Amino acid sequence: SIDRQKNDADLEAVEEGDAVEDEEAGGEAVDVRGGFEAVGGGAASRVRVAVESRPTALKDLRRLLNESDSRLLMGKKSLMKVALGTSAASELRRNFRKLAEVSEGALVATDASRDAVESALARVRRPEFALAGFVPSQHVTLEPGPLEAFPTSLLQHLRKLGLVLKVTDSQLELHEPFAAAVPGTPLSPEQAKLLKLLDLKLDEFRPSIIAEWRDDGTFSSFS
Repeated sequence: SIDRQKNDADLEAVEEGDAVEDEEAGGEAVDVRGGFEAVGGGAASRVRVAVESRPTALKDLRRLLNESDSRLLMGKKSLMKVALGTSAASELRRNFRKLAEVSEGALVATDASRDAVESALARVRRPEFALAGFVPSQHVTLEPGPLEAFPTSLLQHLRKLGLVLKVTDSQLELHEPFAAAVPGTPLSPEQAKLLKLLDLKLDEFRPSIIAEWRDDGTFSSFS
């Protein structure tokens, strides 16, 4: 499954019961059964679940998966869980509830080998801007002095992020050290915004397979 800040449904419902809708999501629909039928004839399809995705790389991932006759199914985490089924009585197919337990909002329906899917995932790995809550492994500290990278028009915005600034000779000047990242400490929203302004990408988009379901109902977890 692929973790996103905001997910758009990838498919339209084709039959009543094949999809679920979330009123709070604006009527989004996730067509799970239709996704399997679009790949390898349906029943023979496998489901592979990938995690730690970012919207900026989904387009490339979708293209690479299409090249291997695979289908990327996207939806909100809560919506995907309901679509798969959360119990033996409600699951769409046997053991889909186990997929629901690990789903982060996306599935890959495919007849391709695990190696082929992993190859596609590896090709879209890339540095990413860290979001609030990310735990960095390095220090990033702004020392007092001129901030040549920022125009004076950002004065108020940077102050809202917590920087102690003033304008000297038409240039922003930092008066106190500011820790933009501390190893082992989750980033605040303000720190994440500042790191993006600094064009520092501390995170990485690194999707990986965490589980697999086969048409015979076999479920395997790799996490």
